[in-house]
Amino acid sequence: MALSAVVELVDGQEAPAMFAAAAITALLGGGMRRWTRTGILDRSIIFTAVGATWVLISVVGALPYLLAGTFVRDGADTLVVIADALFESVSGFSCTGSTVFGAHNPIEAQGSGILLYRQITQWLGGMGIVVLVVAVLPTLRASGLGLIDAEAPGEGADRLAPKVVDTARQFWGVYGILTIAAAILLLGAGMNPYDSIAHALSAISTGGFSTRDSSIGHWDSVAVELVVMAVMIFGAASFTLHYRSFRKRH
Repeated sequence: MALSAVVELVDGQEAPAMFAAAAITALLGGGMRRWTRTGILDRSIIFTAVGATWVLISVVGALPYLLAGTFVRDGADTLVVIADALFESVSGFSCTGSTVFGAHNPIEAQGSGILLYRQITQWLGGMGIVVLVVAVLPTLRASGLGLIDAEAPGEGADRLAPKVVDTARQFWGVYGILTIAAAILLLGAGMNPYDSIAHALSAISTGGFSTRDSSIGHWDSVAVELVVMAVMIFGAASFTLHYRSFRKRH
């Protein structure tokens, strides 16, 4: 959220909504971390924690849309606006690709910050919010592996490192390297820096969000389409395989 706010400022836009959403999220996150129970958790608590995390992140993720008035339009009552914001947030973090943007509310009419935030939700959801939590909260200790298993059995069951926190960080390291590579390739294929980064985020996560109303078709470019296809295939493959391939080469 803070990054999206900075992008809006650089682009000459006002960003009070983004900064406000970032501040609220930081306060909530700080409070939750302070109240988090450490140690080993039993299986029922682990599955409850995973489900609660996805619900909470989706609700908090709707804040930028609500505070920025992204879905406020003539004829739409407050409940519809809230539903639209929550829908877009859930779609982003779950990498579903569905959207409520359309003819009545075009994507290209939105600010650069809110669109980058939208892309970032898919990038975070692509690897898994819970895996990210395990990577940045070492206090979870052994229970972190259970959280990864509950979130993504295929990834969590095969450890890359002795410590679960290291495993989660290595997943994100591979994910980050692939994202940077995708952005560079898209830049070389003809996208501008902003669009190349934005589409790298959604392509590697296989979510499909775009900063353009006509999505990848906007560029009408074989090179862009080939790069995006390759990135989506890499994104759909096992990150354990990516990591081990990288280690063997180095």
